[in-house]
Amino acid sequence: MDILGNTERRPIQPGYSPQQLVLFWLLGIAICLLTGLLTLKLSLSHSEEEFQTKADIVYDEVTRRYSTLEAVLTSLAGFHHASDHVSDVQFSTFAQELLNAYPYIRHAIFLPKLDHDERQEFEEEMQDRGYFQFSIREMTRDGRFIQSENRSEYLILKVLEPLSPHMGSLLGLDVLSAPELAKAVNEASLTGRGIASAAGNLTHTGESVIIFKAVYQGRYTPTDENERLDMFNGAVAIVTDAESLLSNLTPWIGNIGVTFNLVNSASDEGRAYSLDSINSTQVTLSTLPTLRYRREINFYGQTSELAFTHEVSLADIQSYWILLTVISSLIIYIALLSTWHNLKAARLHEQELEGYAARAAFSEENTDPIMRIDHDGKLLYSNDPGQKIIEDWNTDIDGFVPQDIREFVNNVLTINQYQEKETSIEATHFTLRFVPRRDQNYVNVYGRDDTEQKQSELALIEAKQAAEAANSAKSRFLATISHEVRTPMNGVLGMLELLQKTPLSKKQHSFTENALRSGKSLLVLINDILDFSKIESNNLKLEHAPFNIKDTIQDALQIVANDVKQKQLNLITEIPDFNPLLIGDEQRLRQILINLIGNAVKFTEKGDVIVRVMKTAEYKTGIQLKFEFTDTGIGITPQALPHIFNDFTQQDDSTTRKFGGTGLGLAITKQLVNLMGGEIFAESTLNKGSSFWITLQFETQRTDQYRPVTHPDAIAPANEPPHEQIVVNARILLAEDNSINQEVASAMLESAGCEVVVVNNGQQALLALENERFDLVLMDCQMPVMDGFKATKKLRQQAKYSHIPVIALTADIQQGITQQCQLAGMDDYLSKPFTHDDLIEIVMRWLPKQVYQQALT
Repeated sequence: MDILGNTERRPIQPGYSPQQLVLFWLLGIAICLLTGLLTLKLSLSHSEEEFQTKADIVYDEVTRRYSTLEAVLTSLAGFHHASDHVSDVQFSTFAQELLNAYPYIRHAIFLPKLDHDERQEFEEEMQDRGYFQFSIREMTRDGRFIQSENRSEYLILKVLEPLSPHMGSLLGLDVLSAPELAKAVNEASLTGRGIASAAGNLTHTGESVIIFKAVYQGRYTPTDENERLDMFNGAVAIVTDAESLLSNLTPWIGNIGVTFNLVNSASDEGRAYSLDSINSTQVTLSTLPTLRYRREINFYGQTSELAFTHEVSLADIQSYWILLTVISSLIIYIALLSTWHNLKAARLHEQELEGYAARAAFSEENTDPIMRIDHDGKLLYSNDPGQKIIEDWNTDIDGFVPQDIREFVNNVLTINQYQEKETSIEATHFTLRFVPRRDQNYVNVYGRDDTEQKQSELALIEAKQAAEAANSAKSRFLATISHEVRTPMNGVLGMLELLQKTPLSKKQHSFTENALRSGKSLLVLINDILDFSKIESNNLKLEHAPFNIKDTIQDALQIVANDVKQKQLNLITEIPDFNPLLIGDEQRLRQILINLIGNAVKFTEKGDVIVRVMKTAEYKTGIQLKFEFTDTGIGITPQALPHIFNDFTQQDDSTTRKFGGTGLGLAITKQLVNLMGGEIFAESTLNKGSSFWITLQFETQRTDQYRPVTHPDAIAPANEPPHEQIVVNARILLAEDNSINQEVASAMLESAGCEVVVVNNGQQALLALENERFDLVLMDCQMPVMDGFKATKKLRQQAKYSHIPVIALTADIQQGITQQCQLAGMDDYLSKPFTHDDLIEIVMRWLPKQVYQQALT
């Protein structure tokens, strides 16, 4: 007995119950039966394939013999066509040579056509040649030959080769007197083909078939039925039968028993001819199948059938394979069973060793805590580390664990599964595993020092918090930089645009135009860098707001319109008719469209830029759209194409490159498409053009919960005149703390005829509204004293101001600005920097109708 009270180790052998032994026997028998049946099935399948193959061979040989009959008929007919006169001796000699080559043809026949006025002369000629009793005769139904009645014409059996004594009575037979034969002859004369007819007992050689082929006058073959009927001069025929056709077929049959049935459908009952290649001493079983094979043959107008049958016998079954398979499967089963038995014994032995090792762990040398506690909570054993835990538990009764540990032990014993419990002693953390020994009513407790792991987890948590703090600081920095850059950019671009509207020389106008274009390029670059930084840090959040996708597409097209016009390109759009009111991030979609359409225009010197939109799927709550952008530009090399969506990647990065750019456009586009749950693809051919595709899903608008409330008197922008011609008699309140932006916005509005009152913060805006009447408020979002959001909220709390549109002016393009403006009660917003057209357009969108109509008069 060891220190834990366990008895000495004994090897464990696996045992089996009587039910298991019966199961093993039944499984073995089932495997033997299954493999035997499977082998039998495979053997029968092999026999069937062999039977099918040999039946096909016989069928091919019979059909080959059928086809040679046509060759013989053609030879006989051609022999007559080749000469003006063929004597009976010549025909017999020629026919005899043919029949020697084809032993399955019994007779060859020549039948000249004879008119009635030639009958007497013909009979006398035949009698002079030695046929003393020759006359033209016909056969009665009972097989007797009688003198033929007078007819307008006859088809006389004149030559029969070979001619045996018992068949001499056939000479002079008028075959037109027999209805079946006459029918076959008429069809042969009209078609020019060989036509078969049952011969009955005509040849006295069993069930025969006569095949007729017409002989015509002249040296050429008639082409239609009328010519054939006029030129018909007689016929040749051959006689065959089933016995002849099926003779000498044993070499093709092999060593299986086969029965052939050749049934002539022209006969009412038909006739079967059997040919067996082996004797009937083979043993057959009633449970074995009979193999059958049937094929029809079109035999010169008569349908014949070849029927093959074969009764499978024990000789066809490869019994030694069945025995070998059964024995092999039995050996494999026994080997697998033995292997399973050995593995089970080894597993039990391994479990025994593991148990012994666990019990041996209860030693004083173990540095981890080890204890044993019975169901009453009594401590049966503990090593020194375990004793420290016991002391830390502050037990009230010496030798017993606390009540909560006792309840935990009882729960482990009840469910009979190990459980873990964590505990700490000073700076050391332990995980205790309670392992039940239900048969002996106690648990073994094994402790593990998890201090280092816990410290690592704590360090990871602190690192995560630090990273999140840095990320948050980065987001705040980006927001600040965005606002601080856009505010002076609005002043620079706005002043340049105003300067352009003043009298300037041509050179000065060129300077301001170049400065304005450079400023806009700088703004695009700043936006790309800010977007890329937000995407890289996972700080870019998508809007979920309603928009009109067709308006968004038109906005993107309008931005590239000047470049298209300057390059004289064909900008082609294909947009189907569908509901354009969707829900999603309009700003990011517009950014994607501008990037892809702008790239197509940028890299195309001549030709077309095509923008297609297709609805590829429709769901209950949304749709899927596919956008295609195709150009005829410079294209992309196969080496560069896989990398075009990488950061800072351009096809031409040399110092002499023609096209500028940071290489961020497509990288940002791909990231935005992925964020929106879509896909983007590209293909290109160098010097021929490129195609880009994106697929995106959007919700369809079903409620107005996201939409800002349009002023009841506002009119659609589609009815606006050009911005240069707009004169608006409206009073507008401008709340803006930056003096330069005050000057820019005021000058733009005043150039359109507006009266502008400027205040420096939200508090002053509220005071101005108290004292004066305004048609519209332009509210900067970030101002000292009171910002635009708070001022708008206070304004909306007073009913008398609810009708006044409030438009936010913001240099903040961070995600969520749209919802923030809506929550504050603002009707719309305009991002800085803005142009004269941007400002006038959004003002006109929200002006009351009467003010706008007054402006047009």
